[in-house]
Amino acid sequence: MSRPLPATKRDALNFERISLLFKGMSTETRLAILFCLSDGERNVSELAEYLGMDQTAVSHQLTHMRYANLLRARRDGRNVYYRLKDESITEILRLGEEVVAR
Repeated sequence: MSRPLPATKRDALNFERISLLFKGMSTETRLAILFCLSDGERNVSELAEYLGMDQTAVSHQLTHMRYANLLRARRDGRNVYYRLKDESITEILRLGEEVVAR
């Protein structure tokens, strides 16, 4: 059996980014938000209604998810609309469903 290669600084940085990505998906609430947004853009009040949560709690989760680079946001007047960063996030969700279905 071969020994694993030591991680380089570049690998460590990639590991940190990947870890942050998965931390951004690390709760049932965050996953529910991601699945909701996989159907299209939503504002905080729409997400709060969908989740049965107050807007402050949803905004708190969205902040973490934006920091994890999972979401994009756009302002339209007083509303902020959120969407998935790109289709790769939808693919990660699909793969997760596939893994747990086995």
